[in-house]
Amino acid sequence: MKITSREKFFEILSRHGLPDSDLKTMTVVMSRRFFGGKSKVTFYGVEKLIPAEVETDIRVEVFPLILVENPNTEILVSAEILPLGEPDRRQKAWNSHCDMFNASF
Repeated sequence: MKITSREKFFEILSRHGLPDSDLKTMTVVMSRRFFGGKSKVTFYGVEKLIPAEVETDIRVEVFPLILVENPNTEILVSAEILPLGEPDRRQKAWNSHCDMFNASF
């Protein structure tokens, strides 16, 4: 069975003992955006930079899977540090946007 980049990302978080199941407490997050046939995947640290060993594992193990899934993807590890709870807030805003968009049809 093929493992997805998302599954590998969560495997890495688990391997390093990092919270991986709740956007309110995650310390490393992956954001995917799709537009015009292209995609952008950005990894962020929450409250602090992504630990070096975690970043290395993401680059070595997750980046190649992302490119297999969609070769037309820009992949970044951001130097921006998100405040705790920000990933959850962004997801709720996105869900609200999608709900409004879907309701218009």
